[in-house]
Amino acid sequence: MEEIAPAAERVKRAVATNYDEEYTVFLESRENTNHLKVDFMNFTQDVIVAICLVLYFFSFLNKKVDRRTRMVMVFFLIALIVNAWICSTFSGVFPRYQTRVIWLLPLPLFLYLGKVGCFSDFYSFLLPSIYNLKPKSWK
Repeated sequence: MEEIAPAAERVKRAVATNYDEEYTVFLESRENTNHLKVDFMNFTQDVIVAICLVLYFFSFLNKKVDRRTRMVMVFFLIALIVNAWICSTFSGVFPRYQTRVIWLLPLPLFLYLGKVGCFSDFYSFLLPSIYNLKPKSWK
């Protein structure tokens, strides 16, 4: 079980000074008393990341995936790696930094599904210039 550290004294003083009415609630909160459970959320995130990486691998092997889509996937992978490197170099290895941007990993997959999959009509209506598609109503 991953533990969440309770608030430091500096944070407690800031809450007591600026939010006097909420200070007692803050001290008794699940996060501050180490009763906040995030194991399932972390596990779910790990599973989604693993699925996305497997789908990325198979999309690179699949010749039907166009070059532009592959380049978008590579861009997002490089962006996540560079973000992790910069954050760990200049601050430290803290999960909160990567958690802020990990949602970008499945984004190219959803865009690709929208382009060719079951959402193609919906995406072509919203983003015709990006996908070079015309909705059926524009004929």
